[in-house]
Amino acid sequence: MYVDPYNILCKELSFSYQEHLKIIKKLKRSSKWYNAFSYRESTVDGSIITSVSIECLIWFREVELKKGNPKDLKIKFLESYIEVLEDYLKIPHERMEYCDLPLKYLRTHFNKTKSAIGVATNRMEKHFSYSLKYIKYGKVYVSSIGVKWLNEKYFRTKYIEYLENYKDSLESRISN
Repeated sequence: MYVDPYNILCKELSFSYQEHLKIIKKLKRSSKWYNAFSYRESTVDGSIITSVSIECLIWFREVELKKGNPKDLKIKFLESYIEVLEDYLKIPHERMEYCDLPLKYLRTHFNKTKSAIGVATNRMEKHFSYSLKYIKYGKVYVSSIGVKWLNEKYFRTKYIEYLENYKDSLESRISN
């Protein structure tokens, strides 16, 4: 669904016309929002009218305009947007399933070095009051709670990628 960005940005969000132009220019430069814009010719005077997707404007308001860690804001936005899509499709809220994993597998799962995984698991251990690592079959394992924490709180880029892929799959269901 596309809307006129001028009405949203200038009237509802109280931006000046100059701020509106800067925001649209910034959004157009971002490769992620390249397809968020739609152009059509005005029937009145033949000028080109630009429209932008509602998702793009909501993302801008919820991520770009707020202060805080950009990755945390992006995760919060994606999770809430996914919930809206799931409600619209009337499907249960699907959450990522986690299982216990050996330390060696965590390196390939997160595509990180042995030392990066070591630092991450040490920080994970400091975050929890109980140990999330244990030995099984002669290998060191991280419990599912620890894997979830690493995925959602430490290696957030992988989690954002998962959320974006899931969002895209939900949007493709709507368009079909």
